[in-house]
Amino acid sequence: MRKLIITLAATVAIGAVGVPLWQAQAANFSDPGITSAIKNYTPLKPAACRGWGPWCPPGRTRVCNRWRCWCAWC
Repeated sequence: MRKLIITLAATVAIGAVGVPLWQAQAANFSDPGITSAIKNYTPLKPAACRGWGPWCPPGRTRVCNRWRCWCAWC
């Protein structure tokens, strides 16, 4: 019980000091540098074909032939 009270007191003390000093700084989308960076972004390679499937992990897809199936890279 004593450890719990000490932990709660420390959390309240840190919060009381930190909250007034904290400031949120959001991106300003009227800045031409940010908007041009957003427009020029193109992903080079998709992260995964379909995500987790029933047989294969992300980045692979199920391929079958006449006798067997396996997980091949996308």
